[in-house]
Amino acid sequence: GPLEEEAERARVYQHQVRRLKDLEIFLGLKEIEKTGRQLASCQEKLAEEKVELTAAITERRQSEAQDEADKLALLGAEGECESLRQAVARAQEELSDLKGSMADLTAAEREGKVRLETLTARIRDLEARCAEVSAQQEHDEVERSAVTQDLARLRAEHEAVLLEQGRLDAAREAVSCELASRREETIRLVSERAARANEIQALQREEQSLAARLSRALTTGKENEGRAAVLRPQEESLRRELAVHQEQLSELLEESKSLEELIAQGRAEREQKRSELEENWRQLELAKARLSSEEGMLARYEGYGQGVKAVLKAGHKGISGTVAGLLEVPSGLEVALEAALGGAQQYLVAENDAAAASAIAWLKEKGLGRATFLPLNTVRPSVPSARELEAAKHPEVLGWAAELVHYDARHKAAVQHLLGRVLVLRSLNGARTVARKAGYRFKLVTLEGEVINPGGSMTGGSRKEEQPSLLLRARRARDLKISVHKGEAELAELKRQLVACEDELRQREEKLFRIREQAAKHERLITERKQQLAQLQVQLKEIERSGLTWREEAAGLQESMADLNKTRASLEAEWQELDQKVRVWEEETLAYERQEAELTAARSRLEEKLTGIRLKLVSLEEREKQLLLRKREGEELLARLRDELSEQTGQKEEFEKDAQAAARERALLEKKGEELLAELASKQAALQEAQDRWQELKAILAEREALARTLKSREESLRDQVHEREIVLERLAAEYQAAKRRLFEAHGVPVGTVPPTVNCTVAEAEREVQTLAARVAEMGDVNLKAPESLRELLQRQEFLLQQGADLEAAKSSLVKMMREIDRTVARKLEDTYVLLRANFQQVFKRLFGGGQADLVLTGSDDILSAGIEIMAQLPGKKMQSLSLLSGGERALTAIAFLFALLTVRTSSLCVLDEIDAPLDEANGVRFLDYLEELSQTTQFVMITHRKQAMMRASSLYGLSIASSGVSRLVSVQVTEQAV
Repeated sequence: GPLEEEAERARVYQHQVRRLKDLEIFLGLKEIEKTGRQLASCQEKLAEEKVELTAAITERRQSEAQDEADKLALLGAEGECESLRQAVARAQEELSDLKGSMADLTAAEREGKVRLETLTARIRDLEARCAEVSAQQEHDEVERSAVTQDLARLRAEHEAVLLEQGRLDAAREAVSCELASRREETIRLVSERAARANEIQALQREEQSLAARLSRALTTGKENEGRAAVLRPQEESLRRELAVHQEQLSELLEESKSLEELIAQGRAEREQKRSELEENWRQLELAKARLSSEEGMLARYEGYGQGVKAVLKAGHKGISGTVAGLLEVPSGLEVALEAALGGAQQYLVAENDAAAASAIAWLKEKGLGRATFLPLNTVRPSVPSARELEAAKHPEVLGWAAELVHYDARHKAAVQHLLGRVLVLRSLNGARTVARKAGYRFKLVTLEGEVINPGGSMTGGSRKEEQPSLLLRARRARDLKISVHKGEAELAELKRQLVACEDELRQREEKLFRIREQAAKHERLITERKQQLAQLQVQLKEIERSGLTWREEAAGLQESMADLNKTRASLEAEWQELDQKVRVWEEETLAYERQEAELTAARSRLEEKLTGIRLKLVSLEEREKQLLLRKREGEELLARLRDELSEQTGQKEEFEKDAQAAARERALLEKKGEELLAELASKQAALQEAQDRWQELKAILAEREALARTLKSREESLRDQVHEREIVLERLAAEYQAAKRRLFEAHGVPVGTVPPTVNCTVAEAEREVQTLAARVAEMGDVNLKAPESLRELLQRQEFLLQQGADLEAAKSSLVKMMREIDRTVARKLEDTYVLLRANFQQVFKRLFGGGQADLVLTGSDDILSAGIEIMAQLPGKKMQSLSLLSGGERALTAIAFLFALLTVRTSSLCVLDEIDAPLDEANGVRFLDYLEELSQTTQFVMITHRKQAMMRASSLYGLSIASSGVSRLVSVQVTEQAV
């Protein structure tokens, strides 16, 4: 197959790769040898060139020392020249500043004269402006005085008019209040008179009605007494028969209730068992999958190095296994033992050194990496000394690692070799204490993986949990295997318990069904007797209630008629008195209305006069504000003009003083200029002498610099030559190291290794390498793990087939369970349907006074998926579907179905929302009769607008809206109040 072909290609590929590796090692060693010879020759030449460079450097440095002395002398001369030049420059600068100051002083004198003339003219203008503003203020003051007098006069007149207006308003207000009061009283009297007239008419109508009702009440009372005498013997007979059936039904219900409780407990227990079974099955499947995964990883030796994995898969004789695989580590110690062993977890335990040597030779031959072996005949156990045992006595110590793990006695030497002197402690602080006490002579590890090595070095920090350790993986596989065996046993026990529980539950349900059939029969008989008894009781109650009502009504009517006569006479007298009062009040009200009109006209005239006065006041007040504003503005302007005049006068005096100071300063500047000219001539002569000395020193230094450049050029030439030689040396050294590194990284061969025998020259080896590399490249991707992949694929196939079989078994079990549930549901649904159908037929006949009805299954023979159609045959009509009936007929049929449901499964409370609205009078009466029968076992809350329903209810509740517009609840207990 394809995997076998892949395996053959892998063998050819590995042979060519091994030959290519030998050739590459041979060529690499030859290249290293050649590069080494070139490196030695280059080092000798570099030493000679460095000696010559040192001599040139010494000569250059001597020349540079002489140059430094000459440069210092030149710098001194140059500094002197610079100092003199700066002195000359400062003198020239001072002279220039002096000339500038003279020019500025002349310009300032000219500007001062112009400014002085300007200030003089401005002062004259300000004085004239001040005089003009003062004259304008005097004129405004005269006008403001006249305006103030006019304002005082108008305000006095305004106050007088306001007083008169207030007097008129008070008088009119008094008249208006009296008029309003009289109008309200007139309206009240008229309304009261009309109310008395209406009451008189209502009393007359009520008196006529009471006379008619009294005659009817006396006649009806006699009729009811005769009917009650006939119905009472029938009621007693029905009560005795009903008591017998109720006693038998009570016994059946008690037994049924007991069985229902047992069935409920059985169902709960069954559901619990099923849940436990499903949960255990899921947990078992999960554990099996995890165990399979763990065993697969253990079988593939995941986590081990290439060489270790190859030896384990090959199954070499004499190899017991890895250290991690041979140890059983207690829970909680995996991290500590992993830290203690480190890479030693992958050490292979061999029975003897010969087996280890054979495995090493095989690894070398196959090129499959490296591995470390622990031959049991050569490794020596490591045992703690007495001092170390004494140091290990500490509360934090858990024990020596070799004593805490479990292993085969045959491997004791290997375990003692690795863990004999490794101490396990709880915490790092305790480990540090024990290590100091023992003198850091053995390894200590903590439960969190910190390590104190012999000698005192410490290892620790955070752990990167990428995958489980080798020790943890082995322990987890063992735990999972135990868990799977235990889970299978628990699953079998749960299945047995579930079957027993279902059998017991089925027997109880069958017994309950038989009891319910008997109870249903008694219930039907009880229902019939109750209906008959309820009808009789309703008739008797109706007769008694009607008789009592009519007797009470007759007595009340007689009393009411007497009261009405007295009330009507009183109301007629009150009406005459109110009519007289209304006429008097209307005449007095007309007089007050005329007085109010006169006062209103007088106030209008005063309002017009007051408006004219207010307009004049506003005009004068506005003029007064304008004059006051002009006065303030004039005063502010006059103050500003006077301030400016004072300021300008002061500035004029300052300018005159500045002109005198400038004349004195000019004389001083002219004298200082003559002194600066003499000093400048002296410093220029000294500068010329210093410049001559500097030129001589500069010529000497130029000769020295030419010699230094020659020496430096020779030194740089030698330095470049040495640098180039060093670059060549570094390149050769890098090539040498790179060749060694490439050889070691590619093939793990160190320098000094004897080259493999290839039976060819270097050139032939290079050509063969190219040929082999091309062949390997032509082969493309080669699956070196094809045999291993084939084995894993077969194992995976077997695992999936087993999983599929388990799933099919689970599916079969679930299908069986679903069928059982469907049978149970269908049986119960059919029983309920039969009982509901029989009750519906009886209720339909009662409500319609005859006819027949039926519930027909439609759509399917299976009762679980079938629908139900209601068929009805009203008295005198044919059988037809519910949808073909009229609205009232459909409503009453639906009510019959609802009542049938209530007889099958009774309810303590039922709410009916206007279901009697579509019914006519006759159907409504039959509906109420049957509803009263059902009310013996079920409490009904009915929302209705029918008068008959309200009259036959035991309690009435309604909403009433008072005159304030607020709703309130109204309730009447009919059993306590007469209707």
